[in-house]
Amino acid sequence: MMRKVRPHLPENIVTEYEGDILKMDGLPVGLRYRLDTWDFRGNREEYYYDTIGSDYWLNRNLEALSKLIDFANENLKPHSRVVGSSELLAEMMEPRYEKYT
Repeated sequence: MMRKVRPHLPENIVTEYEGDILKMDGLPVGLRYRLDTWDFRGNREEYYYDTIGSDYWLNRNLEALSKLIDFANENLKPHSRVVGSSELLAEMMEPRYEKYT
């Protein structure tokens, strides 16, 4: 996913975290439960300690995700708004056409 969204991200986030984020490519998709983790650790011990077995790597990904969420929130802000009750009532009273009734 990083490769697809990279052109839309601030360069400082990309340069700081890209290496850590791209390490996720080597992780199995089904790696969700403790039993899967033990199996992964046994089969790829070195990669385990470079990724999910490393507190440093996990914290770096948490930092990256926090910055990405803040970036996304800031860019989505202009597209969100609070809808007042009068606007909501006006929209509810507009005619609706049910094509498939």
